[in-house]
Order: sequence, then structure tokens, then C-alpha cells
Amino acid sequence: MRISILTFVYSKNPGTTLQAFALQHAVESLGTGIECFIFRQWDPPRKITWLLQHFSWKELKGWYYVANSVKSQLRFADKYYHFFPTEPLYNKRDLEALQGDFDKIIVGSDQVWNPEFCKERPMKYLLDFVKDDNKKVSYGSSFGVSEIQEDLKQDFVEYLGKFKYLSVREDAGQRIIYSLLGREVPVVLDPTLLLRKEDWEKMAKLPKENDYIFLYEVFENPTAVDFAKALSKKTGLKIVHKKVHDYGLKNKRRYWFMTPEEWMGYILKAKYVVTTSFHGTAFSINFNKQFFVLPRKKTSSRQDTLLGKLGLKDRKIDSAKAIDDFFIDSVKDIDYSIVNPLLEEERLKSLGYLKKIVFD
Repeated sequence: MRISILTFVYSKNPGTTLQAFALQHAVESLGTGIECFIFRQWDPPRKITWLLQHFSWKELKGWYYVANSVKSQLRFADKYYHFFPTEPLYNKRDLEALQGDFDKIIVGSDQVWNPEFCKERPMKYLLDFVKDDNKKVSYGSSFGVSEIQEDLKQDFVEYLGKFKYLSVREDAGQRIIYSLLGREVPVVLDPTLLLRKEDWEKMAKLPKENDYIFLYEVFENPTAVDFAKALSKKTGLKIVHKKVHDYGLKNKRRYWFMTPEEWMGYILKAKYVVTTSFHGTAFSINFNKQFFVLPRKKTSSRQDTLLGKLGLKDRKIDSAKAIDDFFIDSVKDIDYSIVNPLLEEERLKSLGYLKKIVFD
């Protein structure tokens, strides 16, 4: 049996790269005789004319950061992904030519249906190029928004309605699909949580630092930085910052770039994790870390759903309380003897769903 995955693979964020690998690994673990590939796509870089039109030192620094981050993700992908084909796909016609080579095409996970990220290419991730509807399935696909804009609704209705199996990774996505199609769909775990701690430990590269707070943002969030500073003051621990913005955190370790292996290692070895990221949250849970989440309001449904399933809603920090010493003192440590059985139960349910969509 030949399975292909259509998802994001090029990103400055380690979570994007790791979720694609995790889904590939999970599919292959379902049984012998399964070949699973990730479609090798290429999003063209910004043209030099665009850079000249938007030039500023801040923009240039940001572009340099993104370019080097993407390179580190590409090195990971080349090492661990089973890419197909060997050369990148540049347009939808390439995908159309390959659909006959696979028994199932899985779209997901990550925010593949987020209109904000896919304005110029939403239909590809709705598998509009696949002729056989029985091949169309999704695992943990995410909208990343609470509703679909009016001018895209009809497209989503038309193409999502043709999927044999649909699943999402957050409650908001479940509500969107029901509002569009009147169809109940399951909420499953992000693929990174289908792998267990020991699976990821084999790949992680541990840092030299000890006894630190790991601060990881996806987008600039001064409130998360303020919370990390308050936590540092309370605990006496230094901050290691995987940053997207230079906040002038003096006498702290700061990193613009980390490979996915290094990123996992920093979470694995941290005393505390402070993050705005969904995958920062997911890996903190999988690694049984004491963590705090300060997500973006517009995309927080993913964290809300995961934290709710595992009884960890109190790890989401209200920005109004972020630097309140009394509040920090009141937050109890996570009891993972309670959380881990809940996670394993969700993991087995999600693997059962994945097995169903692959073999049916």
C-alpha cells in the first residue's frame, strides 16, 4: 500500500517540520507493507524586487532569520522524510500527474486549511486535484481560525464535502466543518503526540546548559517575555530564549536559529517552558515539563482543545496576570501521573482513527 501526505514542510518553526515527520512515522507504524511518502513541494522565495521595495534593516534581519531557519528544517527533512518525488513539485499539475501512484492521499496536519496562510493556494490542500474521492482523507487538519471568510465558504463546502474521511485537531475546526457541511468529524491529536517521549528522545540533541527556563515564541509576544522574566526572578533560573525579536534580555542566552533536534533538546532539558506555540505546548506535555502557555487569541483554539482534553487548562496564562507574583505562586506543578494516562488514551484513539482511514 502506498500512502502520500500533503502538508507544510518548509517553515521557520520546528513544529511544522516535526509534525510532518510524525505523521509519516505513525502511518508506517500501522503495519508491514505500507510505504508512506511526503509530497516534495517548493514555495518559491521572494523576488529581489520585493525585497528592494520593502527594504529595511528590520525586514532584512527578519528575512535572514527565516531563510536560515528554513535551511535547518530542510536539512532535517532531507534526513528523515521519505520525499516523493525526488525533485520538488512546482505547481498543481505536477500533483495531478502523481495522484494515480497512491492508494490514499492524506492532507494534514498543521494549519493547511488556514485562509490566512493559503490565500493563493487553498484548493491544493483541499485535494481539488484528486479525481477519486475515495482517496481523499485528512488527519488533524487545522483551520487556525474560528470561521471561514464568506468568499471562500463555497470552495470549502464543495471540496471538503468530497473527502471520504475528515478529522481536525481543534474544537473550532470541528464546529467550522459542521457549520459548512452539517457533518460531525472527530478531533484527533496532533501527529507529534502520536509518538511517545522515548521516540523523540532518540532524535533530540541535548544542550550544554542546565537549570533554565526555555522561552519559545512563534510571533513577537512581549507579554510572554515579561512572564518569563517574572518566573526567572521568582525561581532564580536563567532564561534561554529561542527568539523572533530582540527584547534586550541581558545576561540571558539567546538563539535566532535552532535545528529541530536542538529545539527538542532544549525543551527536554528545561526546568520550565514558557511558550506561545502549539507545538511548544505539545512537546512540553509529551516531555512531562512544567510549562506555561500564552497563545495568540486568534489561534488559541488548538491549545485550548489540547489542554482541555488533558485537564491542563490552568497552564494557559491570562496576559493580565502574566507578571503577578501572587499568581505565579498559586500555580501548582503538573501531576503527570494523572496527565499521562489521559494522553495515552487520546493517543490510542487517534491511532485507531488513523488506521481506519488508511485501511478502509
